[in-house]
Amino acid sequence: MGSGVLQGRESLFLVPTRETTATIVTSDHPYFKKQSPRHDGENPFASQPITLERSSQLFSLTQQHSPSNKGGDSVQSSRGLMAVVSPLVDIIIDGVDTSLVEGKYWDSPMALSKFLVEQPNVVTGMPAFSSLPSYRTATIILDPNVFSRGMILNADGDALKLLCMDVPAEDMLVEECSKSVSVSHPYLPHVGAMLKALCEEKALIRWILEQESECNWFVSSAMIVET
Repeated sequence: MGSGVLQGRESLFLVPTRETTATIVTSDHPYFKKQSPRHDGENPFASQPITLERSSQLFSLTQQHSPSNKGGDSVQSSRGLMAVVSPLVDIIIDGVDTSLVEGKYWDSPMALSKFLVEQPNVVTGMPAFSSLPSYRTATIILDPNVFSRGMILNADGDALKLLCMDVPAEDMLVEECSKSVSVSHPYLPHVGAMLKALCEEKALIRWILEQESECNWFVSSAMIVET
């Protein structure tokens, strides 16, 4: 043990010697710092709700702090990011205006998996110009207590692929001549079931949202929260 002066203050410090021993302080050790118990009903994953008013304020603040180009105009590439924790409630497929939860594909995981993939048909007369398959774009519905229904939460093909365990769209296609779907397409029976389970089990998901305008947000990332 020694003493000294640091920035005008006296300090006391310990110097290890050959006789010094180290002990792991476990939960049974009298010096173990106990965590303060949580209040009953407290949700450790609770998020501050994103209301229309708060969304407008966040967008205004983002624009105020946006960089400016040489002409002095605000650069709209600067967007705000927000993290919320909420279960997935429903998915509305854009262009089809179909609620997956209320749709006919909901009871069949295989049909649901197939419906999530879009393979555009381009009439060119040449197979070389056929469009590659991709996941559909969609509107994600979260818990209204966390994310106001007055705002639109967009998910493009990459975001929807993320919710489908990053399974490539090509692996979700079913050819009519395929005799063994489970062998040729091993993910097809499972992706729809997992997506259905996320909604029905109200699994907590941590969403990273990117604000595009006052009422429009975009899914940047999503990860299941361990409880």
